[in-house]
Amino acid sequence: MIEKLGRKRLLMPFAALLVAGLAMTLVVYPMMNAKPRDLPLGVLSLDEGVETPQGTMDAGDEIADRIANGEAVAGAPENGAAGDGALSWTRFGNQADLDAALDAHELYAAVVIPQDFTAAQILARQAAMQADAAQTAPPASAEPIRVVVDEGKNPMAAASVESALKTMAERAGLDANVERLNSPDLGGGSLAMFVQFTVLPAFILSVACSVSLFIATRAKRGATRTRRLQAAGAQLALAVPLSCCVGFAVAGIVGGIAGLDIPVARTGLFLWLASFCLITFFVGCLDVAIPLGAFVVLACFACGLATGNLPYEFLPAFWQDWLYPWVPQRWMADGVRNLYYLDGSVWNASCPTLVVYGIAGLAALAAASLVPCENENGHAAARAAAKPALSGTSS
Repeated sequence: MIEKLGRKRLLMPFAALLVAGLAMTLVVYPMMNAKPRDLPLGVLSLDEGVETPQGTMDAGDEIADRIANGEAVAGAPENGAAGDGALSWTRFGNQADLDAALDAHELYAAVVIPQDFTAAQILARQAAMQADAAQTAPPASAEPIRVVVDEGKNPMAAASVESALKTMAERAGLDANVERLNSPDLGGGSLAMFVQFTVLPAFILSVACSVSLFIATRAKRGATRTRRLQAAGAQLALAVPLSCCVGFAVAGIVGGIAGLDIPVARTGLFLWLASFCLITFFVGCLDVAIPLGAFVVLACFACGLATGNLPYEFLPAFWQDWLYPWVPQRWMADGVRNLYYLDGSVWNASCPTLVVYGIAGLAALAAASLVPCENENGHAAARAAAKPALSGTSS
């Protein structure tokens, strides 16, 4: 096939270099330009205020307004997580609404101002004045605010938000107690790189199995429909044990070698499902046309490597709008995060999208097996033309 290109084959190395450069750009650019934008946070003031001769004093409500309007982070470093446009605040009216938003994982974190915040502030100021007058030890500080961080939504973004809110409280002269939600006990391990540990190996192994399975079982060019159906059946039958090996091998490596205390059985079952859907999809595309399959594999790898690793709010606009909704690594990462952080089940919110990949792969396998190919049509026409000639000879 390459010889048929003639002198054009000399351009193939340059074409390969161009494709590799484009793929590296899709991988590296979002990582080098990761910047938080509109991270959803909440603020709630439970402060009951204090009645004074001048009227009701409610320091908690004032601070909540400043936070919601972005004034409390105006002095943050320019490159910090609390920079312009990085945080998007929502003001809540009661604890129940805030708890519902946190339970639904709508927020990365929330700031809660306690009920006696104003009273504690007044007492702290009075104690400070008395201590200065008596030249005694500094008094106790005012009532601290609560910072509730949901690590289950995304650990990378949660760590960035926690650091930003601590800085914000320090600059405002407030003490802050940090409370972490959905923070799993990993037995001394770390999930900071859980995407690389789990999703990336599972994806690469699925690609390797897809390519090797296609090479080993592909129907020859011009094969009959029956032969192509047999090849597709063999591919599906072999995809089941191959994907099972991928899923449980990766789960075993992460739980054993990496030292993370994870639900190995549930992780293996989820990765089995994800790997089977991807293998079916990639093999189906390769069966339709090798260039199509190669393009699909490369596109999924290049577009999904950074997109599956970074939080949505850290991605550039193009990646948010056009790549994040469909890349398989994103859905695999969400499913694994659900297992690791939220103690979720094997079938979770990521599974339907992964199943769509499997359905698309089944459709591609059916199309490659049932649609007549050019050589098959030529053979059928030749046989049809030969029948009259044979009948004339016999007569």
